[in-house]
Amino acid sequence: ARLEALGGVRLENMSLGLGDASKDLDAAFDDWLAALLAGHAPAEAPAQAHADAGECPSGAWRVRWQSRAAAPRRRAEAEGVVAIAAGVRELAQRPEMGGSVVEVDLDFSGHGLTYETAGTIAVLPRNDPRCVEMFGAALNQPLDAEFTLEPVGEALELPFPCPTTLREVLTSAVDILGKPSRRVVMELARFCGDAEERERLTHLAGPSGRAEWEDMAAKGHLSLLEIFGRYPSLAEMPLAAFVELVPQVRLRARHYTASSCPAVVGEG
Repeated sequence: ARLEALGGVRLENMSLGLGDASKDLDAAFDDWLAALLAGHAPAEAPAQAHADAGECPSGAWRVRWQSRAAAPRRRAEAEGVVAIAAGVRELAQRPEMGGSVVEVDLDFSGHGLTYETAGTIAVLPRNDPRCVEMFGAALNQPLDAEFTLEPVGEALELPFPCPTTLREVLTSAVDILGKPSRRVVMELARFCGDAEERERLTHLAGPSGRAEWEDMAAKGHLSLLEIFGRYPSLAEMPLAAFVELVPQVRLRARHYTASSCPAVVGEG
């Protein structure tokens, strides 16, 4: 009532905009937003979902390569505990989910950690070194040369600790095997040096390429590594532009539930 008194208009016949994380959330949101704008946007404002999707990164970072004579850097390590997988057992096959249920016994002996039943354990993943080598080659950038990032304008939070190397970034910061969003792929398309590849990748990430996108996603062919391999002219993408996309393709922790009871099996 208060919003109506201030001039707000009630949205009629609009769905809640629910989505399925296992499917194309970008496409689902675009459809929902297009329906919202078509029914409620002013007539003089044409409905255009995500008009800024695909804009080039703003150039927020400058890459500074470190000389070999520079002072030794302190290696930035992720905070965490290295645990030993004492046992792995497959409990059940889940073909309808595309996988299985697995029980993993972790040995935290000597770390002084405590836990409770149903507590959450965050596992920090690292990419396969072979995939990192392949991605470094696709980027056409040195993997082991040290660099740091400097903001071009106002001070920003670093997307990862610096100084570092591209090998460390690709190993622990970028989800090179996960499926990126269509918006990220649209941004990548701007950097294709080959016009035909740029057109194909723009089509794939756009509304007209939805069927092809869903088919590739179903086959597991939509990772960053796959995309850089299929569109080799992406090697012309500047490193500064690539690292600006890292927050959108970050390799995130995997969270699992502790099912054992410390009172029965012990704290370790």
